[in-house]
Amino acid sequence: MMLWWLWACTGSDPVVDSGKPADTAVVDAPPAAEPKVLESVKWNLPTHELKSPAAIAEGGTVKDGRETLEKVVRTYGLDAGNPWAVKHALIALGPDAKLPDGRSAVDALFQDYAEEVELQGQTLIAFPKLKEVPGSESIRIEPHTDLLLKGLAEAGVKPDHAVSVQGHPHVVGDLYRESLFHVWVSKDQVWTTSWNDVPWTLYGLAAWAPDDLAWVAEGGHPMTMDALTSATVAQLHSETQFLRDAMAKGEKVEKQKQGIFAYTCGGAHLLQGAAFAVARGFGTPEDRASIEAEVPSLFYRFDLELAQVDEALTKHPEYRVVLLVQRMKFLGHFLETGHELAALGFYTATPEQAEILERAAGELLISVVLLRELGAFEELPQLKNTEKHQQYLDLVGDAAHALHGLNLAFGRDSVRY
Repeated sequence: MMLWWLWACTGSDPVVDSGKPADTAVVDAPPAAEPKVLESVKWNLPTHELKSPAAIAEGGTVKDGRETLEKVVRTYGLDAGNPWAVKHALIALGPDAKLPDGRSAVDALFQDYAEEVELQGQTLIAFPKLKEVPGSESIRIEPHTDLLLKGLAEAGVKPDHAVSVQGHPHVVGDLYRESLFHVWVSKDQVWTTSWNDVPWTLYGLAAWAPDDLAWVAEGGHPMTMDALTSATVAQLHSETQFLRDAMAKGEKVEKQKQGIFAYTCGGAHLLQGAAFAVARGFGTPEDRASIEAEVPSLFYRFDLELAQVDEALTKHPEYRVVLLVQRMKFLGHFLETGHELAALGFYTATPEQAEILERAAGELLISVVLLRELGAFEELPQLKNTEKHQQYLDLVGDAAHALHGLNLAFGRDSVRY
């Protein structure tokens, strides 16, 4: 059976058509100019830290499920040999998390995996997509552009945080400025592989950007944070139009890799990144209205997608572990997105929406308990270096998203913007 509709959040991402904006996602391309690395950025750090207004009280079964997830994240997410997992652990555990060897998880990422990059006479830093290891599998670092920049910013790391890269002193802001030099969008393309790759960059740049941030990227593309935000919001809105059309007609939607369903994690990251940038004040007033219009379709999708996973579990019990991991993935990302948008002020939950958020938390806890009863978490050490390595990555990464989603749902975690 080809479970083509399952969400993917790791290296084997779905392919998104062409990397070109849809007709509605048009940014007029200014005339080319000389690209220039910004010598400095006047950092504008988040000033708000709010819990979700839709958060609920913890019930009696929450502690057990949360402890299971936290144990998984601390045991397998804080793995110095897996920077992708460390990034996920930081979002769930916070910027002060330490590796088993006692090092700061943040500092270790830069010590072990970042590289110095020379750009226009300045020594900046970057993370490669992979690190080659002789005689072994390559280490996955950034399957998505700026995945680590986004993770660091979301976890609460500051741009002036001092780090060591290849034995030389740097600050995290050097990573930001290196990324900025490459980032641009125009009416027919983006700088990276596709629009599926943009949300991490947008979130990471928006987190610390001043209101008037503008730059000239390589290739001579003048850009601003407002233009980057508006283009991403327009792309998101175009990719979800079919959902709003179906809702208006009272129709159900089948997932067939169309629109937003072709994006990593069902487009959760695209929505989160776009919403965060708008909440930080970038884009236009129309962009805020577009994000608000995404909320009903987010909740519309919930029962459709959960039912699809549960139907597959009934029909194909031989895939129960894989399907339960996908169930945990879906529910964790849904809780993250729903509560982040509420904290960012894009909606006030209706009684129906509040019921769905509460039910999602309960269903997520059920998924965790079932996975534990099946021994899925205990088998992680055996999966790590086998043909089931992807399942290992899914379990670790999605446990982190699930933990963060539950922490937002129960008012333990806040959203900084």
